[in-house]
Amino acid sequence: MAIDPKLNYKVVTTVKNVNGICGAGHAVGDPLEISCHNPAGLCGWIYNDIFPNLEIFLLFSQDE
Repeated sequence: MAIDPKLNYKVVTTVKNVNGICGAGHAVGDPLEISCHNPAGLCGWIYNDIFPNLEIFLLFSQDE
């Protein structure tokens, strides 16, 4: 895993829905601190879907 640069801000997402049983053990309402360097235990399918938007969000956040 890549080393997280520990930027001065956090991105926290919340699990809103789980269809069936989550293989990663997440439940509705679970907060997850995620970054491009830390998938916070998300399964690869979800992380793959959100990564492009997460990367753009984090890049624009660094300019502030």
